[in-house]
Amino acid sequence: MKKLKRIFSTIIFTVAATSSFAQISEELKSFVKGSIQEKTFIVKQADSQNAEILSKAAIDFALENKDILENDRELNALVVAGVLSMPQAYIDSLNYENQAFVSDKFLSVYESFEDPTVKTAILTKLENSGLPGEKFTNLLNEYVQNAEPDSESYSILTASIKTLKTYGNAQTFEILFNKINDSNWNQYQSDLKNSLAVLSEKNPDKLLSMIQKSSTEECRFILDLMTKNQEISKSFVADIAENVLSRTIYIVEETDSVTEELIALQLDSYTILADLNWPRAAATCLVYFSIAKQEYEQTALHEDNFADVIKALPVVAPMDCVTPLSDYLSSINKSMEKNGSLPSEKVVLAIISSLGAIGDKNAFDSLLGVTYYNYSDTVIAQARSALAKLKW
Repeated sequence: MKKLKRIFSTIIFTVAATSSFAQISEELKSFVKGSIQEKTFIVKQADSQNAEILSKAAIDFALENKDILENDRELNALVVAGVLSMPQAYIDSLNYENQAFVSDKFLSVYESFEDPTVKTAILTKLENSGLPGEKFTNLLNEYVQNAEPDSESYSILTASIKTLKTYGNAQTFEILFNKINDSNWNQYQSDLKNSLAVLSEKNPDKLLSMIQKSSTEECRFILDLMTKNQEISKSFVADIAENVLSRTIYIVEETDSVTEELIALQLDSYTILADLNWPRAAATCLVYFSIAKQEYEQTALHEDNFADVIKALPVVAPMDCVTPLSDYLSSINKSMEKNGSLPSEKVVLAIISSLGAIGDKNAFDSLLGVTYYNYSDTVIAQARSALAKLKW
């Protein structure tokens, strides 16, 4: 009965949904009559019209005779040719049910054949074709989870990691993340990072939750992972950058510890938001401005970096940064009036430039105040220029 079911399935797979069967009967006859090597040659040489039926025939023949021939090199070559020659146009023409049937056929090949070339061909075709691959997910998750990198087939393991980029789930995310931190997996780092980055966008809650519990070092890894991958959308990169910046703020507020690594992480995540022109993160960026001001006043943040933070505020918080910038400039003016101490000219110029760029009239008093004190001619000229840009 089992044998009969396999034969029936083979007939359906080979013949079903093929309107041109009569036209290609001579090709199929040659395939049936030929040796395994000849079968492989016929499949490889098939034109676009005949590729569909011959691809199916090759796969069916290989599955039907696998138990008899076992790990036969010629049979392996035939099934590889059959899998790789299946036309993408044919796959695209199928409805979901029929695509799932093809995917199941590929799964049968994957589980039946041990040859690395066969398994790699299946995974590569699956990933590139867009076939349903849910049944592969748990299989590959288990394989990667239990794999021993030094003893596994490099091609199979690499193909598995790449395929999980497309078909992985939340469990895959955890598996790959753990492997990245395992030194035994160093030779697979590039593929692990690429797949993990793409999976992160598909499982955002998982990654965002992880960020809120991560150390500075872990946040750095996540930020670099996202920003260095060209397959990640800009909006998701921005979400990651905002969450990393938010996490660094929390670390500062809770531990009162500011390291060079933390400051660099703050600057990088903030710069990403500015480069992406991302005002949705305005609230977080304004809190960071307050933190950056403290770090600058404590000499932990260089004046050049602080000036850059200020210059970016009109981009990341255009509607909300006028008051904090004006208040800060007013406090600097009062300091000048009280003790004549001259603050960093770079910082003052950055504030004035930002207020002028926004053009909000609420900055009038603080900008006008600059012209009354003993600032340099450059600063006073910049303040007057900014005053002229205010919108009334």
